Order: sequence, then C-alpha cells, then structure tokens
Amino acid sequence: MINVSVKIKITDSIMKIQLDKPIKSTIFEIWQNIRTDAVQNAPYKSWTLRRSLSAIYKDKWMTTEVGSNLVYAPIQEYGWEITGNLRFKIWKKWVRTRRVRIKPKKYLTRAYNKNIPTIQQTFKKNFDRYITKLMRK
Repeated sequence: MINVSVKIKITDSIMKIQLDKPIKSTIFEIWQNIRTDAVQNAPYKSWTLRRSLSAIYKDKWMTTEVGSNLVYAPIQEYGWEITGNLRFKIWKKWVRTRRVRIKPKKYLTRAYNKNIPTIQQTFKKNFDRYITKLMRK
C-alpha cells in the first residue's frame, strides 16, 4: 500500500476542531481520486484486483491508505521472478521452464504520481472555501 502522511500541527483547540472537517474531507477526496486512477490502471484479467482496491481513512493520524488485501496485489505492483525447475499448466498444456518473470504493473505508483500536482491544489481549494465560510459567520 502507498502510505503518505500529511502532518499539520494546530495549537489552538478551537481552530483544531474547526479545521478537522476540511482536513478530513480534503484527504478523503485526494485518496478517492488516487483510488479511481489505480482502479483504471490495475490489471483486469478477472477484475478481482480492481474490485479489491480501497481507500481506508485512519482518523487518529489523519492518514489514508490506498491498496488491496489480495495476496498477489504486491506482485502485480512490484513484479516477481521465480526460478528453478518449474512445471505448470497453461491453456490445457503442461509447460516446463526455469524462470517465470512477472513484470511490475505499477498501477498504484502511476495513480499516485498522476495526482501529485492536484494534491496541493485540492488542499488550497478546500481550505479557501472553508475559511471563506468561517469569515462569513
């Protein structure tokens, strides 16, 4: 899972309560965008990997994780190589080989890198909107 933390230190308890909502909504919005892009980038032979991708918000530290709980998800992201005397069945035929190599798909990494420019813009847009709303009160 890709895990990025945004730490914001707010000393005033009233401001902390007031800024809690826009921080949460902004982080959730950013990671939903990354999850959507990751779903589009993910391999889709059986669609299981795409369906398993989720964004989990951890309230205590205001962080979010995007990823999958499938065993083979890291293999698809980072690649894998198996060596030895291997024998397996492909399309109803038995095949022997010494090496199997799965190329990295980088579906999460590409989704994250695509959204980096929008992260700062999303924070600015949401905070400007929220502060404007507070000033009107």
